[in-house]
Amino acid sequence: MARADQIKEELARWRLISGLLVVIDVSLIAWICQEIDSDPPHSSFLLEACILVLVITATWIFVDRKMLRTIKELGEA
Repeated sequence: MARADQIKEELARWRLISGLLVVIDVSLIAWICQEIDSDPPHSSFLLEACILVLVITATWIFVDRKMLRTIKELGEA
């Protein structure tokens, strides 16, 4: 398989992972906002959920950087 095809496949995987991370992140943020809006917030998992959102966001940023490097590699191939 040509190197360009391999890079395209890798890029497709990174796009899928990125999409999944964004969906999970947005869902968690919506849930956190809903819990904070309730009076009083009745979930003891808010702190853990906030930390999880930060971790997922950091992971998404890493994936985004990897995608940019892969696109740059594709331009060079």
